[in-house]
Amino acid sequence: MDSLPDIPSPDSLTADSLFQNAFEFAAIGMALVSPEGKWLRVNRSICEITGYSEAELLARTFQDITHPDDLDLDLANVRKMLTGEIKRNIHTGCSRMRSPSQMTYGW
Repeated sequence: MDSLPDIPSPDSLTADSLFQNAFEFAAIGMALVSPEGKWLRVNRSICEITGYSEAELLARTFQDITHPDDLDLDLANVRKMLTGEIKRNIHTGCSRMRSPSQMTYGW
């Protein structure tokens, strides 16, 4: 069993450290992704959900692991975000691929 990480006291947290902790220890998968789709930062939950290690995700784009049937909708949502048509990511329940034989749905 993994030991619990040391979490700073609330008094010692800055805005940056609050974000860092919220990002890293979130129970949901979170990532920072470039406009081109490159993974810039990923948390443990998204690694567990997708089945990729942090290093594996950082070496790929979200397009690399998105099922071909879902890619057009994902790319359309990215375009809408970049033009300001939508203000936040829209969860589409897309399938992600670890390999052709391993699928994850709904992250």
